[in-house]
Formats: sequence, structure tokens, C-alpha cells
Amino acid sequence: PIWTAHNIGVTASGVAGGTTGASGTKRDAVRWYELSVPVGSGTPTVVESGTVYDTATNVSTARQYWIPSVMVSGQGHAALGFSTAGTTFHADAVTNGRLVGDPLGTLGAPTFLTASTTAYNPSGDSGSSSGRRWGDYSFTSLDPNDDMTMWSIQEFCDGANTYGLEVARSEER
Repeated sequence: PIWTAHNIGVTASGVAGGTTGASGTKRDAVRWYELSVPVGSGTPTVVESGTVYDTATNVSTARQYWIPSVMVSGQGHAALGFSTAGTTFHADAVTNGRLVGDPLGTLGAPTFLTASTTAYNPSGDSGSSSGRRWGDYSFTSLDPNDDMTMWSIQEFCDGANTYGLEVARSEER
């Protein structure tokens, strides 16, 4: 199988779409997939997928989730890492995952790796209707020493208008 993840705009019910603007319903979400790819030729099929999103009715009170990465261990457990922030939330690093025996398409609740207390509003980035530029960095990998331990490196706001990286280790045996 192949696993992949991307950002997607969704409504409060997790459906792709929504409207933008001050009274809009669209928020950023993380969507992930496990694909079955036939050897040699054939059409890939979706084995399972899921979406990490905030169900808040108003976008102004919703968390945004973006810049995901995903990795699967030799045992079939999956780990995701990504960023989160929102109008009333600072930029933090988050992880999530599933065990191989979990029901298809499900994840646990997001685990916050950081708890930022400062805003990311650098003077060189005045922002736009989409917000400010974030580093687009997310990395989740499998430790080659044991084929079980997964490492996730995610960005977060580590001080006023600066960012740092948080490294997290997950391991299921």
C-alpha cells in the first residue's frame, strides 16, 4: 500500500468545499489516504481515508490543520504529523495516528506536541486573506533500526514571530 496526506478546505461537517471570507464556512483540514496499488498495472484503489478537521460552526473559532506528513511502520501502524492554528489559537505542532487493527478510516484524537503562547506575525510578512506564510515543513519517518519507531518533526511558534521544530517519537510494538 501507499499512504499519502494533503491539505483540503472543508466545511464544519468535514465535506470538501465551503465558502471563504469573514462569514465563510471553509476551514483547513488534513486528509489522509491508504491506497492499494496493483503490481505491474491496474488502477489504484482507496483502502481507507479520513479527515482531521474542527467541527466548530464558525471558522473564527475553528482550528485549522495543515501541512501533513504520514508514515507507516512495518507492523502497519500509521503516524501523522501536521501544524495547527486558528484565529484564537497560536501555531502548534500536532500528531495523530492509528493502529493497524483500528476500524478503517479512523484516527485517535490529535495530540498537541507544543503549547505556543505567542503569536506568529513577523514584520516581513503582512499576510493576506489566507493568513501569513508558514514554513510548509512536515516530516514523519520510520526509524530504519527497528522498523517500528516513527519520528515526526513539526513546526510551531516558539517565540514572538519565530518558529522552531518539535521532534516526537512514537512506537507501538
